[in-house]
Amino acid sequence: MNIKSRVIFGDMSTVREYGIESLEENYFWPVSGVEFEDFIKCMHNTYVELTLKIEDEHLYDIALIELSFVANLMQIFHYNYVKEYAKINNIKLLTAADSESDNNPDWTALGGFYSNIEFPYGKIRRLFRRLVKNIYFNKHLPIVKIIKGLFCKNNVISIGSKNFCKHEFIHNRDKFFSHYDWIDLLNTEGESIDKNVFFKENIITPFLSTIKSSGNFFVKNVDFLEIEKAWSQRFYDLSALYFGLINKETQIKTLLVSDMSKAPVKIITTAYQRKRTDVYCFHHGNDACYSVGHIGFEKSIAHCKKFVTPTNGIRDKYKEAYANSLIVKKQKPEYISINSNYYTELFSKYSLHNNVPIKKIMLIGFPLNSIRYPYENNLFFYKMVSLEFRLIIALKKAGYYLIYKAHPDRLHEVRGVFNDYVDEYISQPFEAVWQKADLLLFTYTSTSTFGYALTTNLPIILVDSAKKYRKPDDYKLMQSRVNILDAKEDTHMKIQFNEKSLINMISNENVYKNFDFSYVDQIFGKQ
Repeated sequence: MNIKSRVIFGDMSTVREYGIESLEENYFWPVSGVEFEDFIKCMHNTYVELTLKIEDEHLYDIALIELSFVANLMQIFHYNYVKEYAKINNIKLLTAADSESDNNPDWTALGGFYSNIEFPYGKIRRLFRRLVKNIYFNKHLPIVKIIKGLFCKNNVISIGSKNFCKHEFIHNRDKFFSHYDWIDLLNTEGESIDKNVFFKENIITPFLSTIKSSGNFFVKNVDFLEIEKAWSQRFYDLSALYFGLINKETQIKTLLVSDMSKAPVKIITTAYQRKRTDVYCFHHGNDACYSVGHIGFEKSIAHCKKFVTPTNGIRDKYKEAYANSLIVKKQKPEYISINSNYYTELFSKYSLHNNVPIKKIMLIGFPLNSIRYPYENNLFFYKMVSLEFRLIIALKKAGYYLIYKAHPDRLHEVRGVFNDYVDEYISQPFEAVWQKADLLLFTYTSTSTFGYALTTNLPIILVDSAKKYRKPDDYKLMQSRVNILDAKEDTHMKIQFNEKSLINMISNENVYKNFDFSYVDQIFGKQ
């Protein structure tokens, strides 16, 4: 459907409704990369500076947790810019369900976030889940220890998902770890500790004042009184949860944590760290700082005192990449490697390739939600869905079989968008389906899939518009394993690539020239 009018496609809901070709014909987004980056850096840095001035260690922890809300505000202000720009310039902004929470923020719901924390399963089901997990995840232990662990109180606890890094950490210790859902550790009935005056005077008011003074479309017509009210409520409820844990007697000596970026888990992590419990936070796997994103790191990981990585290489990359973070300098985290064999066995298994002619290409899809990410060239659905479409058209024209690998958790956004253009849609985990292709095509590296792909025996092409976000030495080493096609973002925020160069890179076995596992071994190898 061709919309012959001034229009902005505001989210994937509208792309699904009108079609990807309509977006291409009406391509326009008013918020440039420079504007977006400057504004979110101002937001983030202002909040961090205010937080670091807090002398009370408990109130500092609480403020650090609320970097999550600052990230929320970034998205709301971003969409506010688009709304105000469209209004003043008489442009129709098309939006629907996918961007509703940012376009029309529910300040009451946002303010009540911590008081309305829920878990999807009730107590009885959680008890059954705990029993199954405690048997399955401790099955490497003698049966006597398992039985004793099931019926005795334990002081070594695990919460969150269990990836291979956490699995090996547990397996290498002769202990029974009790596996809980995070809700069972969070004290949701703690007494409210009214620190609203402190947070209002030291965080909320100075932060909002700085942001409001920017005087641009990001904040135009924003109701800052609503934000202040919502944020005051958040701090009030968050304080109750945090101090509920601080004041609770506990026998927990060791706590293993994954999914540490989730708000409830951040509360548990920071509170138990402050209680001098040994809290180990686990890297989700595969990522080795291919692009460095301080804002994302400080929001999701920097609160951790002990950060456990699969390999020495990943540990060293994190330690080096974020050494200058002001939060890291205050937290003084310990980076721990389990020096796993996991990746070594993978790339040893797949180190040989057949140099077969490339016929089937798997395009690794971007999670096309409405978040504009503060790293790797501010990744955003608008730019990425257009880039993916143009890559698909170019490769289909060249006669290749196209497999679109959708993000498992984001199939909703992309469902139906490329049906008429690709040969196959896949949403299963990458580890289970990568062998269906002859070549893997990436448009970004901020995905755990990219790290796993490096260990396979398939050639890889990265259409890269984020070179300036990469460390030069790492970038050079990456080229020993990955074929990198440089791409540039033009003045219309459209990522442009050379179609002829792409096809030449794939054809005539040129794509196999970069197949050296030294880079992979440096990052993922056992040392």
